[in-house]
Amino acid sequence: MVYSRTEEEFEEAWDRMNHEFEDQKPMLEYLTETYVPIRDQWANCYTSQYRNFGNRTTSPTESNNNSTKRLLETMGKTDLMRLYEELQRIVRKQLIDYERLAGELTLGVSHSSKRH
Repeated sequence: MVYSRTEEEFEEAWDRMNHEFEDQKPMLEYLTETYVPIRDQWANCYTSQYRNFGNRTTSPTESNNNSTKRLLETMGKTDLMRLYEELQRIVRKQLIDYERLAGELTLGVSHSSKRH
């Protein structure tokens, strides 16, 4: 459902899920009451109608927290200066990626359609 390209695909996926998990009524009720009313915030068929520069998380902070957590897991124990430098590198890369994507969206050019 999350990656449905059209509302019709979304509805079909929702129907399939309801059928497949029909024995789990509490879960389906929870999803129906909690997430279906705000599907325009998470389902691609709705979010793709707006410029979001590929950001799918609920918050840029959440994305940064995930990057920082992965960095800490891979670096292990290190000195504070090295950690700072790595965080700066990550932020610079995110900025470059954002600017590239923003430029592509402004020009209407999809990254996947570029010739290499």
